[in-house]
Amino acid sequence: MSHKILLPVLVILMFSVLISRAQKSRHPVLKDGSSYIKLLSTNQWTTIKNGQNDSGYTYTIIWKGSKPPETFFWRPKAGGWMTCAVTRVHANKDHKDIFDQQYDKEEIDFAQIHKGDTLDVMPMRGGRDIMPKLIPASMTNRLFFMVKGNSNWWYAGGAVKKKK
Repeated sequence: MSHKILLPVLVILMFSVLISRAQKSRHPVLKDGSSYIKLLSTNQWTTIKNGQNDSGYTYTIIWKGSKPPETFFWRPKAGGWMTCAVTRVHANKDHKDIFDQQYDKEEIDFAQIHKGDTLDVMPMRGGRDIMPKLIPASMTNRLFFMVKGNSNWWYAGGAVKKKK
């Protein structure tokens, strides 16, 4: 009699463990984004506006993913969480001498990003988005992004090193 009860209980217990593991895998995780991004350069810029210095970074990347990104954020060393503006970069075919602009930038929506696109990603001040709890405070000077149809967070880059 006890074998008739024990077998269904074990089967139910086994299925509940499998279901709970499948549900845990749906929670977003933080992963290395090198399969989606090739980082070409990190440029630091400084401007003077109304007598005040303003500085920041621009990342130039090649998008390697077959699906477009949904969002980009940057986390500076000083803390915070900055939304990024993204532009597509094209070579200027009319470039004739050193005074002509070598590249043109095109403002685009994330849905317009395709595999192989060269992009400039620039952090913007004043973002009010909340940083996900799964990103540790020690991960600074990096790009974070999400890919359409995927709940995971991806990161690229690391501490920005100044050239000697």
